[in-house]
Amino acid sequence: MNIKLINQITKPKENFIFDRGRLFGDGFFTTGLIDSGELRHQVEHFERLKLSAEKLGFSDLDFDEIAKFLKKAIRKVAKAVIRISVTRGQTQRGYAIGADQSSNIEIIISPWIDKPSIFCEVFVANTPVSINAYLAGLKHLNRLDSVLAASECKQSNQEALLTFDNRVICGSRSNLFIFQDGCWKTPRLNDAGVSGITRKRILALMAEKQIPCEVEKISLEQLESCQSAFITNCLVGIWPVAKINDKAIATKLSCDLQADLNFIR
Repeated sequence: MNIKLINQITKPKENFIFDRGRLFGDGFFTTGLIDSGELRHQVEHFERLKLSAEKLGFSDLDFDEIAKFLKKAIRKVAKAVIRISVTRGQTQRGYAIGADQSSNIEIIISPWIDKPSIFCEVFVANTPVSINAYLAGLKHLNRLDSVLAASECKQSNQEALLTFDNRVICGSRSNLFIFQDGCWKTPRLNDAGVSGITRKRILALMAEKQIPCEVEKISLEQLESCQSAFITNCLVGIWPVAKINDKAIATKLSCDLQADLNFIR
């Protein structure tokens, strides 16, 4: 545990920046895969960052400069996980965004760890998803629901699914696809959840190859009766589900889809 005293009473001239990401979760991030010195799907990651910046009112970001910095930072990295976080800093306290706001950017590079198994298991978490239509889709820093849901996992190959009002929304770190009635389906994210880059890529590939897929509300009953399922994110790619709430399901359809799409993480 690290304890640091910031005493603005005895040191009133100290120009301490109140990082609002730390204080209020005022910020956003993206997580991706570095491969051979490049960020895979960098265009999509930067589109995510730009959308979040626009939605949350971060007006001082220079994405060309961020890209230049990133290129130098990762050029010698063979394979790793990267997280780019953007938070808002300012010198005044309080919830309101001050006129002196400035963005703080943190780039974290971590060792690559592959999936713990070929298949995963999912279950419905006790923790509900946070509902806010204005923030739906964004990968903002307010992720306490994901933190609590992920803490319910007992094994490294498990994923907790977050729900609301008898609807499945997303996983604690993933998006969900299920197969039912001859069609792939993925939950709508109008009210909550993160619009994942891998989810977006898969939907585009399915449309291109004319593989039936619908974005709709998915009930708990649909989840429990589906014929196949998989979860997605930038690090696991397509991860077939072998068990839902302790009930085994077939994985062949998910594996066949990955082959049909020629999908590469």
